[in-house]
Amino acid sequence: MWVKSVDIATAPIKATIRYDFEGSDSVYKQVLAAVDANDTDWVQLVGEYAVDPYPAAEEGGEDSDSTPTEPPTAMYLFVESTDETASYIIDEFEILPPDPVVLNKVWLEAECGEMGADSLWSIEQTSTDSSNDAYIELTDPNGANNNDTTPSSDESATHFVSYVFDIDTAGDYKWYGRSIAANGDNDSYYIQVNDGTFDQVTTGESTEWAWHETSTYSLAAGQHTVNVIFREDGLQLDKFLVGDEEPTGQGSTAGNCN
Repeated sequence: MWVKSVDIATAPIKATIRYDFEGSDSVYKQVLAAVDANDTDWVQLVGEYAVDPYPAAEEGGEDSDSTPTEPPTAMYLFVESTDETASYIIDEFEILPPDPVVLNKVWLEAECGEMGADSLWSIEQTSTDSSNDAYIELTDPNGANNNDTTPSSDESATHFVSYVFDIDTAGDYKWYGRSIAANGDNDSYYIQVNDGTFDQVTTGESTEWAWHETSTYSLAAGQHTVNVIFREDGLQLDKFLVGDEEPTGQGSTAGNCN
């Protein structure tokens, strides 16, 4: 934004955005730092603003007790001076949208997860279309499913396959899996993200490798662990993606097989 003062040697000029929220008070944030405009040269103001995460009010502004959790319904830009006697003119200004957040894509081979010595999961190599020429399959020696039993950490040696990975960019991610499930008696498993709840994943029936997705998980930048856990035997799992776009085919090369 370019400004010049009028009828005064110098005048401090700044810009503020007002965010309006449904059911909440407005929030004011100064986005262009004050500069001393003069009546001789055009002076440029440059700053940054954010829409998400949503801003909390500055001291002295209208405020609710907490930071809003929904996007603003409207945003207004105010150009102002702390000198009540100042007059100024604006030549032009440009407001650019924030850079889009590019989330990571973390590819994981199912057979390269960490299993216990007595795991009910086995690594198989009988499919001609599996990624990395291998996949995992769950076989219960007793021939019984685990439908109605909530998983327990005490079963980690037999029921869990663990995957550890790093995320560089915080955001909302989905867990995608590539699976074969011949019928409705072997088309589900559990996942646990970072010692959280045990969430059931239903893959859907397919006699060929097909991708399925889960709910969205909010992941911070850093290291994470996902446990894949026994629910129904006979399920085959080939590959996983942590990302925000449904994959096709065999996906890209995974980084968890050393």
